[in-house]
Amino acid sequence: MTNADTLGALLLENERTRPTKPAIREKDLGIWRTYDWAEYTQNVRDFAMGLAKRGFGAGDKLCVAGNNRPRLYWAELAAISLGGTAVPVYQDAIATELQYVLNNADVKVIVAEDQEQVDKVLSLRDGLTGLEYLVYDDSRGMAELEDDAAVLSFEEVQADGVEYGRANPTAFADAVAKVKSTDIALMAYTSGTTGNPKGVMLSHGNMVRTCRTFLENEDVRESDDLFSYLPLAWVGEAIYSTTVSLMSGCSCNCPEGPETFRRDGRELGATGFVAAPRSLEMVLSEIQVKANDASGIKRWVFNTFRDVAVDIENRKAEGLPISLGAKLKRAIGEILVYGPIRDQYAFRRARWVYVGGAPLGPDSFRFFRAMGINLKQVYGSTEVSGLVTLQSDEMASPDHVGKPCPGIEVRIDDNGEVLIKSEGVFQGSLKMAGSALATLGSWKAPDS
Repeated sequence: MTNADTLGALLLENERTRPTKPAIREKDLGIWRTYDWAEYTQNVRDFAMGLAKRGFGAGDKLCVAGNNRPRLYWAELAAISLGGTAVPVYQDAIATELQYVLNNADVKVIVAEDQEQVDKVLSLRDGLTGLEYLVYDDSRGMAELEDDAAVLSFEEVQADGVEYGRANPTAFADAVAKVKSTDIALMAYTSGTTGNPKGVMLSHGNMVRTCRTFLENEDVRESDDLFSYLPLAWVGEAIYSTTVSLMSGCSCNCPEGPETFRRDGRELGATGFVAAPRSLEMVLSEIQVKANDASGIKRWVFNTFRDVAVDIENRKAEGLPISLGAKLKRAIGEILVYGPIRDQYAFRRARWVYVGGAPLGPDSFRFFRAMGINLKQVYGSTEVSGLVTLQSDEMASPDHVGKPCPGIEVRIDDNGEVLIKSEGVFQGSLKMAGSALATLGSWKAPDS
């Protein structure tokens, strides 16, 4: 595991040590496109230099809006490598929500995936106080904006970056070297259910040290393929896809779109990913509907072997012995039911699948475990970089969220509040001096 303590330094280390190893893939027009670490880093470098040529630097904010696309990841890392901060937003955010975040964060540059996101931003242009220019990824529908000097294509910025880089060959590496682990890398906005969203400031050190803790407690390999489909604005995507990939050298894989998620996941066969409870509930609902609509014999086979597997899972959880007959039925079920389900729903190669963000019902949890999927729970929050507790393979259960990871301490105060000491504890909320950190008091880890 690397000792680099900033995201830009991790990127350059991957370029140096594993240049031809696949770093990220995207499904586009039905075809998987692979970028190795050398290509990944060069794309980041070119975009970063294009930003630098236009005056973007330390302390500036760059927003990305859209689905999981390599260029949006590159844009985030370009800004972060220059000492700036990435401010991802939810792609389905309404205009008023988006305007608040962009102005609160003083966003200077927005990188939008497509025409839908561009039109949303342009409808707010007059009310965006700090915005200097907008960059788009997908050029479809952008012809009428060619004469707008404040709207640029991703290719234009990168082309300028290539020119700037030739004239300043060490500029990117010099910028990365100036970034400190205490600098703010990510601004993750909370949902704002009790008021306006709050910009949670996470430093390079928060993200790198949290990810290091995860890697010390989970079997993540350089050869792994992660499925990157969760919203870019969610802290879990930043930690469990971007930072895990940078630190381990494994590959991120972006589906073509939400509607092709299951098909693309099945083609890929991810070895690990983090899932939202709602996604798993939808998968379970579809499985049950298909089983109910099947012919009588197929329905009987599914119900019979499902019950066998669930019963075995329950007995394991209670520490009870498993009979030889049940083991034989389980082996037959693996051929007829469990293996086909894992293959059909993208779990064919998955060694670990974490569910987090909200509780998953116990029956649903046990069903997936019974199907041979190593489903486990993770607990964290945006303010602690997304990680407090993990379940090991041996203690996976719907009844708890596991033990605090080594180096993380948890206690309950007299008012029933959960207090957490961790190197992932955020640097505070933007423009809210003395906010949540005052509550944590001495429980804030040194230099976190």
